[in-house]
Amino acid sequence: MKLKKLFISIICGIMLVGIIAPTVRVSASEALDQETVNIEGIENNFSDETEQEEQERINLAISETMENHPDASESELRALAEYYVALDKGEVTPSEMAQLRAAAMRLKTSTVGTGLDIAISLAFGGAASAGIKAMLKKHGVKFVKDRLYQIVVQKLAIFGVKKVTGITAIIDTIVKNVLQPGMQIANWLDKKSDGKKDGYITI
Repeated sequence: MKLKKLFISIICGIMLVGIIAPTVRVSASEALDQETVNIEGIENNFSDETEQEEQERINLAISETMENHPDASESELRALAEYYVALDKGEVTPSEMAQLRAAAMRLKTSTVGTGLDIAISLAFGGAASAGIKAMLKKHGVKFVKDRLYQIVVQKLAIFGVKKVTGITAIIDTIVKNVLQPGMQIANWLDKKSDGKKDGYITI
């Protein structure tokens, strides 16, 4: 419980000040390719994952996210990743969700983008690009679009974002270009939230 409260406090801090801190490089496994990605895990939302496999997936997701967001803090990304995993396992209470939403009023676009990038990376086995391409190859475009929509809507709800009308067009773009999918969505929200792109998303 104490550890969980620590995650909540760290994540609230991330929301309030943005994910900007001295860079700490994380040692992670070599990036996945389409042949080695855990397709079965992606398909069943990693419900049969061992603790070791979970940590490996988190490490890969942190590594990939830090490559795209070099100013991000490894410790804060780890707290966020572990929170997302707990959320997917149903281990986050409604009161904890409410606490996070209360912290999110006006967020840096980069904070939301980084948070979504690591969420998408986790959902696709720790490597968004390889995971999405592998699932496209096996299940086709509709499966990947539906999965991305589910992930994005759920994770945006953490930040208090519920109005996502028009987001399917951005998801269509992401399926074609998987580079920093979270930032693509965050930039779209930035412009949508108050009619101008100013580096902040107003909830």
